[in-house]
Amino acid sequence: IENDTYSDTSSGEGSKSMTYSLAPDGQSATFVVKAAGSKCPYQITYTVYASGVVDMDVKFSPAVSDLRRIGLGVRFPGEFENVDYYALGPWENYVDRKTGSYYGRYTTTVSDMFEPYPHPQSHGNREGLRELTMTDPATGNAINILTKGTVAFSLSHFDDKSYATSVLHPGDLNPNDDIYAHFDYMQRGLGNGSCGQGTGTLSKYCCPSSGTQTYSLRISPAGSFVTGISAPIAGVKGCVIRY
Repeated sequence: IENDTYSDTSSGEGSKSMTYSLAPDGQSATFVVKAAGSKCPYQITYTVYASGVVDMDVKFSPAVSDLRRIGLGVRFPGEFENVDYYALGPWENYVDRKTGSYYGRYTTTVSDMFEPYPHPQSHGNREGLRELTMTDPATGNAINILTKGTVAFSLSHFDDKSYATSVLHPGDLNPNDDIYAHFDYMQRGLGNGSCGQGTGTLSKYCCPSSGTQTYSLRISPAGSFVTGISAPIAGVKGCVIRY
């Protein structure tokens, strides 16, 4: 899903279709979602396992130049506030602003990932994501995400669409209870023209406008979550499924 912070906030998505199949052993199901679009058509293959694990194999097919980002937006419940990640950190970094960031395992919170720019805008990006765990501190329930391929991520209590005005300051924003996540194959580099001068974004840091780009996410329940299919209970036909 691609959008622009200050003007065009549409993703360019068009029609969608879905097919599905069940594995012969009944332990997994596969769903293939195809989305047409004027900016970046995509295909997501979901494999849902009886254990509660979900694999997402994603293909992006950018169709225009000057895309701000190529990736997926996901909305999580707000209680998953605590964050543990393995990526470049500990501060935000971008494809053309990561020399001073280092691979490591870092802990923070969604709220602390907010960057109070004078004019609120997309923020908190971390390049090179390999693992992310989001935990509810009250219950211990957690979501674990493993990646394959090139993935950057950000987490925020603010929807990017709320920045789409030229008259806005951090104090004007009201955080949402939910968490807005981005999992990007690429986000356009920051460039060097924030004050109206400079060279803008170098071509090597711009999003591709053709070809096929891919990554994979494995989403698993973690922490105190009880999930999957339990053993059959005496006297009960079938099984119990806990989410």
